[in-house]
This record gives sequence, C-alpha cells and structure tokens, in this order.
Amino acid sequence: LSQCMIVKNEEKNIERALSWGKDIVYEQIVVDTGSTDRTVELARAMGAKVYDFEWIDDFAAAKNYAISKASGEWIAFLDADEYFPPEEAEKLMPLLNKLARTRYYVMLTSWMHVNRDEKIFAGGVQTRIFKRMEGLRYKKRIHEELELNGGSIVECTVDASNELAIFHS
Repeated sequence: LSQCMIVKNEEKNIERALSWGKDIVYEQIVVDTGSTDRTVELARAMGAKVYDFEWIDDFAAAKNYAISKASGEWIAFLDADEYFPPEEAEKLMPLLNKLARTRYYVMLTSWMHVNRDEKIFAGGVQTRIFKRMEGLRYKKRIHEELELNGGSIVECTVDASNELAIFHS
C-alpha cells in the first residue's frame, strides 16, 4: 500500500496526515505544488518521499504525477486534511487482502467530516483507495474523478462504506 497526497502549505496538517499510515503503508508519497511554509521539511522528517510538481492549475495532473511515483500494489490517496483514525486504519489491510482475490480494484469508503474535537457532523462517500494499474488515473482539472482508460469504474468498485471511514477535518 502506497499513501499518496498532493499538498501546498499544509504544515498544520501534514504530520497527522502521514501519521496514520506510518506502520501500515509501504511508502508515503507527498507531491508538493509550491509550499512556502514548513510542509516539505516536516514531510521529509517523517520519512515521506517528497516530490515537487509545478502547479499547472490541474488537480488531476498533480495526483497522476503522485501515482506515477508510487510502487505499492494499492494506493490510498487522501488529502492532507484527511486521515484514518487508528481503529479505522487497522481495518484497511484486512479489507485489501480480501479484495486481492476479487475483480474489484476501487474501494468506496465513508468520508466523515469532523470538527476540532473529532466529532462527526456530516458524512458522505469517497473513492480514495484503489489498485495501482495501467490506465487508472484521475480525470478533470477540478472535481477530479478516477477513470479506467477513459471509462467508468463503477462496475469494479466495492462498497466498503459500512466498514471503513476516512475522517476529514
């Protein structure tokens, strides 16, 4: 499992964003799009592989660059203000191991919006975990979405939203 994220000026979030995966993921890929704060320094200090990406006003391009740097079989692509709480992080690898023997290559998870006290106040679903494979990339400059070779991923998406939640602060 590779953890990937794109960042810009996320020094207040980067440590928590990387902490959840320290004992779970194979590698942490951070693509910086022009930070002027300590984001890059903090990410490197935590052991992340940090790459620079000149911002071209295209979130999909930056995310796809991060994917190109990943070498894990699976990718967890969370934003810097998102994380798995410890009890959720523990569920991730067992779920991925179950998927290894199926036709699914994208996982739909719950996406819980939390306040400063980590109390949930709203929720939804997101596709942030997927298999690293040729042709599976983000499309659209903003409000980017995963597509496989320009087509839908719906038929190969497993719904794990009742089993796994990403927290968004």
